[in-house]
Amino acid sequence: MLTFIVGSSIVISLIGRGHIADKIGASSGPADKIRQLRESQVQSLEEEESARRKFLVSKDEEEEDEEEDGDDEE
Repeated sequence: MLTFIVGSSIVISLIGRGHIADKIGASSGPADKIRQLRESQVQSLEEEESARRKFLVSKDEEEEDEEEDGDDEE
């Protein structure tokens, strides 16, 4: 009899947790947090790489302009 009561209370608590979790929403676990961190790191690296390439292109264009201006003076 005691086993039945304990077993049924466990089942009821698990069902209750399921209903509460559906209403509240799934909380992010450690795996989700790590996945989000990795995605944000990848995005940051892509943005930094893009900014670095734009800087290098503009720097090269400035150097080419200076060389052209130097050739015109001679």
